[in-house]
Amino acid sequence: MRRVVAFGILALVLSTALLESGWAQQTVHPSTTAPQTTVQAPAPPSLKATTRAGCNMIVGILYTRRWIRSCRLRGMLTDECKQIFDSEGGYSVPERGGTNRVQQWTDDAKACACELPPDIAAQLNESLKSDQESCAARFPEPSKE
Repeated sequence: MRRVVAFGILALVLSTALLESGWAQQTVHPSTTAPQTTVQAPAPPSLKATTRAGCNMIVGILYTRRWIRSCRLRGMLTDECKQIFDSEGGYSVPERGGTNRVQQWTDDAKACACELPPDIAAQLNESLKSDQESCAARFPEPSKE
């Protein structure tokens, strides 16, 4: 239950970051071939960070995609969720009229997330932490002197 709550909090933080960064107007086209690992997936070419906030946003997107993909690989997605998220965890739903695309993605991701076994959840969470640390190293905060 805590993992589902943590996932929900991450989705809320991510949606806020997406809105603030202006990403809501961008389209993400996931790759079509599935890597063999359940955790690591390279960022699609359309997701290249130029700022720390952008990097953290991409990390959050990839984390969500990995989580959804892991749910799918374990047979834990409903048929509806299998149509919403492709085999990579990429979002494959057309925009619904009158709905903010980021909010639509966030709502669908929360609805389709499953409770993963503790070892898998820990692996995904560790990957998230490592990726966030990489963002911090790649885009250090300016010194406040």
